[in-house]
Amino acid sequence: MTLGVEHRVEKLADRPVGFIPAGAIPFVSLIPLREIIAECLGRQKKTKGVEAIYEKMIAERGELQILMEMPVEDVAKISDGRIAEAIARMRAGRVYRKPGFDGEYGVISVFSPEEKDAMKQGNMF
Repeated sequence: MTLGVEHRVEKLADRPVGFIPAGAIPFVSLIPLREIIAECLGRQKKTKGVEAIYEKMIAERGELQILMEMPVEDVAKISDGRIAEAIARMRAGRVYRKPGFDGEYGVISVFSPEEKDAMKQGNMF
């Protein structure tokens, strides 16, 4: 039998699983704004189109404010419905996770492969 990392962590742990210290700040999971925009446009995150939308959006508010606080309706006003929907889904934790393995990075996406195909064909939003 091969023992893994989890076994070693449990052996060394000095507190129970799920322990949260008093006064701890809650964990927040965010996807960078450029990655959200790129996914919505079906482009790479370092393209001119993605960069232009990103710069326009952060000129209105900071990236963290857009991702965490700005009302979704206001996000739609400074971008489009796809980006606003993606941010709403991210905030709700409704994302798709493809785990990594053997040196391959995992992938987080906001839309399912079927939804991405629909967006490419113009059948969504």
